[in-house]
Amino acid sequence: MGRLSGRTAIVTGGAKGIGRHYSLALAAEGARVMIADISDGKEIAEEIAAKHGANSVISAVADVSDESAVKALVAATMERFGRIDVLVNNAALFAPLQETKCTEIDADLWDKVMAVNLRGPFLMVKHVAPHMIAPRLWQDHQYRLGHRVSRHPLDAALRHEQGRHDGVHPGARARAGRERHPGQHPGSGLYR
Repeated sequence: MGRLSGRTAIVTGGAKGIGRHYSLALAAEGARVMIADISDGKEIAEEIAAKHGANSVISAVADVSDESAVKALVAATMERFGRIDVLVNNAALFAPLQETKCTEIDADLWDKVMAVNLRGPFLMVKHVAPHMIAPRLWQDHQYRLGHRVSRHPLDAALRHEQGRHDGVHPGARARAGRERHPGQHPGSGLYR
């Protein structure tokens, strides 16, 4: 049994390049893998299925910059595997954007790169995170009434990543502080 046995991973850009290696490595560790790419991932899916079984992998052609495609991808993953535990936001567009003066960059190309590289990860987190967080809330003793909590591990990781890679507010850092949990009554004394 691998370290990720029974877990499900989505790998965007998982059909080629480093994404292909992520897909293979996750499967080798026992994860069930959804390979999402604008290229057909059928070949890598067949390779994984041959090694780890037909129920260990699925692939989908998806554009992470399209919210309806992201919703369909997440729904297909949930339908097939029933859960999502790992998200590898690997899809990115770099090659078309050559190093040049900003005054010479084509605006349409810029928009496409930003749609894939910034909007894509945002949309994936937006639609995957609820499936990653919801099943764990009841298990997480930190959210029980009467306990003072530090932070939910996934929330902390997301805040950390936002602070490090904030394309909307570059250089912004996630603020540490006492915030109420969403839906928490203001006087409950439960802080995260």
